[in-house]
Amino acid sequence: MRKSPIRHHVRRHIRSNRPVHDYMRGKGDRPPKLAKPRLKKQQSAQLNYVVSIAYVKSPSETLQINAVSYPEAIETALIIRREFEPPHEIAVKRITR
Repeated sequence: MRKSPIRHHVRRHIRSNRPVHDYMRGKGDRPPKLAKPRLKKQQSAQLNYVVSIAYVKSPSETLQINAVSYPEAIETALIIRREFEPPHEIAVKRITR
């Protein structure tokens, strides 16, 4: 069995049917204790937004989106919209529960 180079206390035990007293073993210092890594808590609360997209030639669309933030709500609405012409106006309103 490998002996640890770190200074530590060996407790009383029995070796080959003979009692062994407690003693200190090793010469080196313990390595510094590092903090346990903590992951950032994700924002799990998704909010409801109503995104209204107005076009110049076509009728406007109103989409209800679940998103974490305003920019994400706008981005999601632009991805799933029906019209492909550029929007004239975009309005975002958060729905409170």
